Amino acid sequence: MDREEKINITSGVNLNTYFTDKFKTSILSVFIHTPLKKEQTTVNRLLLKLLSSSSDKYKTAKLAEQKKAELYGVSLSEGCIKNGDTQILSISLDFIANSYTMNGEDLSAEVASFLMTLLTEPKFDENEYFYDEDIEREKRLLKNELEGIFNDKRKYALEKGISLLFKDEPYGVSVNGSIDEIEKITKEDLKKAYFDLITISAIEFIYVGEESKTVETTIKSVFKNINRSPKITVLSDYYGKTVNFSSDCEKFDLTQSKIVMGFRAKTLFDEFDPKKYVILNLMNAIFGGGTYSKLFMNVREKESLCYYCSSQVITNRFALIVQSGVEDKNVELAEKSILKEFENLKSGKITDDELEFAKIAFDNMFRGFYDSPEMIESLLLQKSQIPGFEIGKLIDLSKEIEKEDLQKAANEFEYSLKYEIRSQGNK
Repeated sequence: MDREEKINITSGVNLNTYFTDKFKTSILSVFIHTPLKKEQTTVNRLLLKLLSSSSDKYKTAKLAEQKKAELYGVSLSEGCIKNGDTQILSISLDFIANSYTMNGEDLSAEVASFLMTLLTEPKFDENEYFYDEDIEREKRLLKNELEGIFNDKRKYALEKGISLLFKDEPYGVSVNGSIDEIEKITKEDLKKAYFDLITISAIEFIYVGEESKTVETTIKSVFKNINRSPKITVLSDYYGKTVNFSSDCEKFDLTQSKIVMGFRAKTLFDEFDPKKYVILNLMNAIFGGGTYSKLFMNVREKESLCYYCSSQVITNRFALIVQSGVEDKNVELAEKSILKEFENLKSGKITDDELEFAKIAFDNMFRGFYDSPEMIESLLLQKSQIPGFEIGKLIDLSKEIEKEDLQKAANEFEYSLKYEIRSQGNK
């Protein structure tokens, strides 16, 4: 039978487990929480690439790859996500379940040991600095990664739109860092960042797979030798505010214009409120969260104004983001049509079918959290950040929501940003 357990490793370090034997693969990840600061995000992003590529034990990428091959081809991924004013750095290892190994090895223990080697035994020189050649290599790779985001104008537009909507606020800082900051980073910056992450950051491990006590014992055996004084929490913080409307436009050599529109509201709740969380998600679903939404059905399909048009809600910042791709000639028409649909939401023009489809999608989305180790990991991460985040309760609450609840929530939001990317040839 599936079983969920949260285990305290040491001060500010937890292991979140979901024991199950219904999957052929398991996953073990570490999530390191650190404040989202413009001057630090690029340093942290570069640090993460250094930690995940080699260690003192596996000094080259080739040796690290050989070790992963020995572990039945374990797959490693790293990345950054944003939660409120927090940058979360992650390293994840995906591997076959113990019962599928050739000789019944406790692979989860070996994978845990490998992860801890990467995390706590970095490849340092005699003065505990990363090697210059490693730093320069990872700087090049990070620059290529960030250039990839810039060249994907849909991703770039969304990231730029969020930075403008949350100008001068931590949430507006790019979680992946900035190309302009890469060359400024020194080995002294990286050394300080590493020891801060290990000693003062909140750290959440997540394991999804067959029951294994050795994952816990392996992690505990390493952290017993680390002096920690954590200063950072993993809990989500909630605040919102209205801002004066602003607009911005950039021009690039492209054929399809991009629009990002932002809506903000004042603080709707100070800590996690399950019912209001459900209301915000259903409101967004009806507005632009799926193929049954007002934006998809009307702006994209009926009026044929956009190549794509959808919305997303940032629940702990009480913001709605709309992104769309349009022809240059249709930018103003698309904006007008999107605002019309939001006004319809505010005035309560919500059909029974729209509400029913939104509830079905909400139900399916949350029940789908148990369909794969990766989805369960995502759920456990949310639970670690949000006390009281229980799927069954949220699904039950969704059944109680009425149109008036969504209308009331929509009226809290104000149109706050229009950001465009247009063709250089457009006048």
